[in-house]
Amino acid sequence: MAGFQPAITINEAMQRIKNNEYLLPAFQREYVWKPWQIEELFDSLMRGYPISSMLFWQVKDESKTAWKFYRFLEYYRERYHTHNDYFNTSNHKDFYAVLDGQQRLTSLYLALFGH
Repeated sequence: MAGFQPAITINEAMQRIKNNEYLLPAFQREYVWKPWQIEELFDSLMRGYPISSMLFWQVKDESKTAWKFYRFLEYYRERYHTHNDYFNTSNHKDFYAVLDGQQRLTSLYLALFGH
């Protein structure tokens, strides 16, 4: 469905990342946020401020194999572990590629579930 979708909770977004329903297209830049940006994101959330909308691409059919996709980071160490793992989507169910919102979603995912 095109257009704006209903808002989802942070927990729903995190579960979608965990279940590989949200993936990152290869043309996305790597995770680059600094600690102060993550702190500001959480500060905004704690104050109830909006953290903006995100843009997703519903990937299905031949698009699943025409492009490369990566998982979200589960482990991050600045300077020596910054690369996302490749995810083979050839036999994967339809999913969403994150076009805008990767830095915010990755920050939340690393803070809540990362190691």
